[in-house]
Amino acid sequence: MTNITPEERHIQSLSNNGACIKRPDGTKEPVTMDFYRKAVKQCVTGGYNAVTYELELPGIDGDFEIAFWRDGHVDSGTTRRIIDCLAR
Repeated sequence: MTNITPEERHIQSLSNNGACIKRPDGTKEPVTMDFYRKAVKQCVTGGYNAVTYELELPGIDGDFEIAFWRDGHVDSGTTRRIIDCLAR
């Protein structure tokens, strides 16, 4: 059995359910491990604690975000929840 990290499991779950990153220009990109690695790298090279993106969850109405942390952790949920996570 292959061991996967909680972050990989989280990204796979979002991907399997069709979640997409909504960019500011309106384009969408699937949530993938490649996107995850780029976002974490962006945190490290930019000196950020985290970067966030709007998240679209097919069939679920609401405002959702995903946060990628410089240590590799990932959080997703309502915009309010992500704001609370960032404030900690």
